Amino acid sequence: MRDVGLLGHARRYLTASRLELRMASRAATSKSLSAIEIERLTVDLAAGRKPRVWFTTDAVGIDVGRSGTLVAIADHVEPDFLRVKPSVCTDVLAFSPSELTLTRPAERRVSAPHPTDPAGDRACGSAPGSARRSG
Repeated sequence: MRDVGLLGHARRYLTASRLELRMASRAATSKSLSAIEIERLTVDLAAGRKPRVWFTTDAVGIDVGRSGTLVAIADHVEPDFLRVKPSVCTDVLAFSPSELTLTRPAERRVSAPHPTDPAGDRACGSAPGSARRSG
């Protein structure tokens, strides 16, 4: 077996890292809106429908997985030509295709509520047995 030394290991590590980055970026961009999906959304808007879209990790200021309603499509020469009303506000904002997807995210799991405190409900920050006395 040949000893490749530190340089050989570094080369292999960098090659693997580049491959992982390419795969990750491909996965991130595969969720973005494609040209075909944008055409379909244009047809939906022309028919009077308001399609639902979801925000990707590229969307700034909006949580990933939040939804919004597509209300208009502007001229494609603008970088952010998709007009969306996010479900969290009343404004219509401009987004690029990379910031939106038609793929609904998986449901978030809600953790079970913590069991109630055996001493009963206490005010935030109060220690057991240190009830306030009015006096």
